Amino acid sequence: MKKLTPIAIACVLVGCSSSPTLEISTPKSVVLGNAKYNQTVKNLKMAEAECQKYGRHAVAIGTNKKDKTASFECKE
Repeated sequence: MKKLTPIAIACVLVGCSSSPTLEISTPKSVVLGNAKYNQTVKNLKMAEAECQKYGRHAVAIGTNKKDKTASFECKE
């Protein structure tokens, strides 16, 4: 069995611990990239923080597992 190189190990660790990224933020909606469907709480907290900038609250619209995106509506 071949040994894993330090670079390969680092890539695996970074991939496992990656967080959602902000793709789009408007007063009416938020779209997160790299949003894993099993990290719902983390995704919602990030979207809520963005919606709060406009005095609104995040409401989940849906996730796309293939594209790893999560969409939220910012409601008053």
